[in-house]
Amino acid sequence: MAKLKDNNILFRGVSGKLGSFVLRNTKHGTIIANKPGKRKPNSATPAQVEVQGRFTNASNYAKRVMMNSETRSLYEVRARKEATSVYQVAMSDYLKAPSIHSVQLYKRINASGHEIRILADDDFRVASVSVQIRNPHGVVIEQGEASPAYKGYYSEWLFLATSLVASWDTCTVDACVQDLPGNRTVVTATCEL
Repeated sequence: MAKLKDNNILFRGVSGKLGSFVLRNTKHGTIIANKPGKRKPNSATPAQVEVQGRFTNASNYAKRVMMNSETRSLYEVRARKEATSVYQVAMSDYLKAPSIHSVQLYKRINASGHEIRILADDDFRVASVSVQIRNPHGVVIEQGEASPAYKGYYSEWLFLATSLVASWDTCTVDACVQDLPGNRTVVTATCEL
C-alpha cells in the first residue's frame, strides 16, 4: 500500500480500479493498494451468515418504515435529533432488542388487586408490554397488556392483576416487552406474596 502525495495532480481526487491496483480517497489522502482478492463462494461461517441475515432483515424493515408515513414520522424526530437518516435510525432499532430492568409486584394496593410495575427500555421506543401470571403449578391465572405508567413515557409500565392470589405461596410473572420492529424480550420473576 502506498500513499500518494497531495500535490500529485495526476491522481488527485481519483478513486477506483487502475489495472491491478485500487485507488482510495481517505481523510489522510489518496492511497494506492493491491486489488482485493475474490471471496470464495460460501466461505462465510454460520455466524457470519446469521449476521448477514439480520442485516438484510433490518434493511427490509427500514425500507418498510420509509414507505409508511405514520411510522416514518416517529423515526424522523429521532433522526433530526441525531443528525442521521430515518433509514439508519430504523435499522438500528431493528438490530437492538428492548431490555427489562425490573419486574416488581406490589401487594394488594386496594380491593382491585396487585400492581405489577415493569421498567423497560429500548434504543427507540417500547411498543407494548404483556404480562402473564402463573401459579406455582404453572397454570396461567391471568394475562393481559400493561399500560404506560405515564402518558408519553414508555419506560415504566403498569399491570393491575385483578385475580385473587391470596392463597398462593408464590406466583411467577412473565413480562414480555416488544419494540416497534417486533423484537421481544421476556423476563420471568418469582414473587413472594
